[in-house]
Amino acid sequence: MFREQIENNIKNLRGKGRVITNCYANSLIEKAENVWMEADSLMFCYDDHGVKRLIYFASDTEQLERLLMKPHINNTKYILEFLTRDKDENRTLLENAGYQNIANMLRMSNTDCTGALQDHHVARYRDDFVGRLAEIHEAAEINKVLWDIFDTEISHLVNDNELEDFIINHEVSIHRNVDGLVDAILQVKEQPRKFYINQIYNGTNKNVIHAMLQKRLHEYRAAGGKYVFAWVEENNIASVKFHQKYGMEHDGMWNLVYSWQKG
Repeated sequence: MFREQIENNIKNLRGKGRVITNCYANSLIEKAENVWMEADSLMFCYDDHGVKRLIYFASDTEQLERLLMKPHINNTKYILEFLTRDKDENRTLLENAGYQNIANMLRMSNTDCTGALQDHHVARYRDDFVGRLAEIHEAAEINKVLWDIFDTEISHLVNDNELEDFIINHEVSIHRNVDGLVDAILQVKEQPRKFYINQIYNGTNKNVIHAMLQKRLHEYRAAGGKYVFAWVEENNIASVKFHQKYGMEHDGMWNLVYSWQKG
């Protein structure tokens, strides 16, 4: 509905120089529900499985600040996030516009996971018989666990059909306890030169999730892969330490998440 309008404005903006934006996938434009304009800058929202997320394209910070005030005419709760290497980027601007910082996600990465996999602290947990790839008929059950555990405003969760696609692509591994219930989930995206740890849930002994992750990483490494990364909430110390066991450290990139709702 708004696609042509948005694309034309973006084209005009880019023709004038640098554009400030938090849009990292053009496919989001097709999901636009509302569009707000400020001179030659614009902002729109889209529905992310029940979460209203804001996307902006601005020529400068002054226009961005005015744009951020536009949704305040209704009572909808909005979530805004952006990538940066400066944790304080636009913090004052956002706070002045009524936005609250709800999460700081740090990107943890390791350019070569070979050494970490050989380290005895994690290697001792290796057991290729722990966990297995999920099956399509398990999608709804797995997804319910994810939706019960993770904060939908911070994590980008999917519906059952989308999760089925991930399962078909062998991106989801699970473990079941003696009662047959899913007590560990590992969701990854593996490419020849990039291994992304998307979601990790472990509701059982720590050796389970370690074994599940190691199996996937050893397969990735055997195929020639080295680089591995994940987004981890800054205050989730247990998760930070878990990823550090695999040689992953903060590489300087942040994903800052803010929310706004009329008080």
